[in-house]
Amino acid sequence: MKRITCFFASFLMIVLYMSALVFSANYTEIDIGTKFGSQDRNFFGGVAGVNLKSNDVWKPALIDKNGNYFREYTNGMIFLEQKTDGNYFAYFSSWDSTDGRNEVVTGNALGGRAPAVMSDIISVKTYGEPHFPEIRGADYTVLEVQSEYPYLKYIYDSQGARMFDKPVSMIIDRGNVWLEAILEEDGSSMFINRLDRTTSQAPKGRYSTSSGVGAKLIENVGTVKKYGVYDEDENLIFTYTSDDYQTSVSDMIWVDGYCIVKKYDRYSREYYGIIDTKGNIVLPFDYAGLDYPNSGVVRAAKYGKGLDSNTKSFGLIDINGNEICEFKYSYISSFKNGIAAFRARYYRDRGGYIDMQGNELVTDCVYYPDNNTLGEYGVYVATFQMDENNDRVLYDKNGVCLTSRAYSYIGPFSEGLAVACIGIGDDKHKVGFLDTKGREVIPFIYDTANFSAGYRLEGTGPMFTNGATILTRGGHGYIVYNPLMTHGFGVNKNSALLSVNGTLYTVDAYNINGNNYFKLRDVAALINGSEKQFNVTWNEARKAVEIQTNSPYTNVGGELVSENGGWRVAKLSLPIVYSNGVMINEFDYETNKQLSGLTAYNIDGNNYFKFRDLGDFLDFHVGWDSTKGVISIDTSLPYVG
Repeated sequence: MKRITCFFASFLMIVLYMSALVFSANYTEIDIGTKFGSQDRNFFGGVAGVNLKSNDVWKPALIDKNGNYFREYTNGMIFLEQKTDGNYFAYFSSWDSTDGRNEVVTGNALGGRAPAVMSDIISVKTYGEPHFPEIRGADYTVLEVQSEYPYLKYIYDSQGARMFDKPVSMIIDRGNVWLEAILEEDGSSMFINRLDRTTSQAPKGRYSTSSGVGAKLIENVGTVKKYGVYDEDENLIFTYTSDDYQTSVSDMIWVDGYCIVKKYDRYSREYYGIIDTKGNIVLPFDYAGLDYPNSGVVRAAKYGKGLDSNTKSFGLIDINGNEICEFKYSYISSFKNGIAAFRARYYRDRGGYIDMQGNELVTDCVYYPDNNTLGEYGVYVATFQMDENNDRVLYDKNGVCLTSRAYSYIGPFSEGLAVACIGIGDDKHKVGFLDTKGREVIPFIYDTANFSAGYRLEGTGPMFTNGATILTRGGHGYIVYNPLMTHGFGVNKNSALLSVNGTLYTVDAYNINGNNYFKLRDVAALINGSEKQFNVTWNEARKAVEIQTNSPYTNVGGELVSENGGWRVAKLSLPIVYSNGVMINEFDYETNKQLSGLTAYNIDGNNYFKFRDLGDFLDFHVGWDSTKGVISIDTSLPYVG
């Protein structure tokens, strides 16, 4: 799925006289007591891993968003893998082998299902993913079974049930309904349908997100392995060996006709190139790192020379290898909304932002690769020297300072709020949260934020996930709730002029932070019968929105019906959304930040989705006539970010 872009310049005249969004001054917290020590992760999926202190002894436990502890342990650690749909696996590892080691707990906090214990599991295998390319996981987990020596691996779904009763050596997530399992016994492929658990040797559609091709092992002779690349009809396109590319078969994934492959030099350094679906080399093996093309732009890295031969410098190229910007940065983050953060070569905490043409939009700021908020929220973090403890402020894209004072740290945004710190002395700070307007929504009264001590704060700190986070104050732990989701904020309804393939409609919409939000069912009704039509249903069992692309829309009533005007309360919504059976939400498991999916707010019980998100996801053209104040949809043309 293409990256979903966010900025949409529309309703400019309306926005000029709209009042600023008014957040509720209230927020809610729960005191969870003095025995609370620290948390491993916040409530991704409704469950957090925490440490509890009793008689100077720490013990791990799981806690839900209501402050209820369950599955407390002693003398060990909990490794929590949480799923985007509210399911989780928690693997307990004890320092004492007699105290429950190898126990795996699985459950669902959002759906209310009680945790179940899988005592036969020896470990959770988080399936490894390469840094280049950035491919993200799905709703499955590979677990090692203790009783089946030598600890064979099986695929389990997010409810702890075994999906396929044969051991596997690796899994390839094909991005649609199919998982490709490479069998342990002979290296052959078996495809598993995630919806109905059926299996198939070579089903149609298994390569639908891989440009119609896929690789598999066909011969293993000595130390050299031979692979074949096949089309949907099992026709062999080309072969390669493990001497040609040192890329595992699970990483041979084609995106928009391109596949990133790697080789090792004699110093065991990795060099990357790009091939097409015929095996032709598109970009040579000259790069220390590559990302898939994004709107024709490739994020790339090169090794230095001489004493810097292991140092990587980042730049931008096109698919023909032409340099868009020189390789002068120590890092360039992934592009989001056409914007990337860069880090200066010799100053690890200094950087700025660039666009896809290589233009430096902002320079001399604090480097925040995970923040990258310029495209999404229209803000960035910069430095402003006030004193040695507080020198960071929030600016908008026009260079206007949004914050009323400076902070010792401003972290990434999550659910519309960013953690920040106020330095009050050597290695001391108070913690609170800022909104995208620079306002202090959560007061700076909390003591800890999971940062390393020292002059330079490390890590990202606590972030809101599923509407909650954990902070400490005065020796007590507190579950703090996101006021954007519990109390909401005021928004004004607009009547948008929307031209759909030449026909003009007036549709209810809300403008939130400069972006237009529409009902999903309204958009489905508007483009019904076109090449980009889709159906929308509600899955009660999954508590999820189901989208079926290339399907006619079934009316349920209420579509395109205008409501009365005036202000409404908008609450940030995190709907679980499936498209053609596959969850389309993508999260960064390290930062608990949503990377893509359909951004939504709940207004009067209805979910309103960001319009540009829908255009990108469904691939229809979105235009804006500023003279007439008309948004246009053309379903015959592709989306352009």
